[in-house]
Amino acid sequence: MHHIRKPVDKSHNLNWWHFNFFWGLQGITQSGIGLVPALALTGKISGFNHPAVAHFEFMRNQISGGTVDKQILPAPELCLAELKRSDNARALNRVYQSDTEMVHDLAAAYHQIMSDLYRVGARTIQLNRQGLGSQQGCSITELGTQVSREAVRDLPADLCVEWHVTHGTCYSA
Repeated sequence: MHHIRKPVDKSHNLNWWHFNFFWGLQGITQSGIGLVPALALTGKISGFNHPAVAHFEFMRNQISGGTVDKQILPAPELCLAELKRSDNARALNRVYQSDTEMVHDLAAAYHQIMSDLYRVGARTIQLNRQGLGSQQGCSITELGTQVSREAVRDLPADLCVEWHVTHGTCYSA
C-alpha cells in the first residue's frame, strides 16, 4: 500500500473540513474559540487562489495515470448560513450594502474555484449540503438557492456538479 505524505497545516482541524474551505476564501478569516470554530467576514469575498485547487493538483499528481477527477466541496449554502449568523451581522453590514451583493460575491467565489478546479482536471464536483436547522434553514432558503444557481451558471458543459445532502453534522471523527 502506498501512503501519500504531505505536510499538514496544524492550525486547521481536519474534523471541521467545511470551515477549512471557508477560511480559504479571500475576505473570510478564522474565528471562534477552542472546539467551536466560526468564521469572520473581513472584506469582500473572493475565490482567487483558493487552496482547494492546489490540494486537488497535489493529489492528482500522486495518482498513477492522473485519474483523480472529482473534488468534494462544502455547498455555498453552508457558508451563507455561517455568514448570516447573528455574530456576523455587523461585519456583513460594514462590508456589504445588501444580501444580493454578498450572495453575488459568494457565488462568484465558488464559480472561480470550480472553474480553477476544472482547469486543473476536475470533471466532477460534489457540493455537500448539510441539512440546516428549521429556523435557520427557512431564513436562508431563498438566498441559498440564489447563491447555488449563480455559482454553477455558465460552467463548462462537461463539468458535472452534484449536490449531496447529509443529514448529520459536518463533523467527522
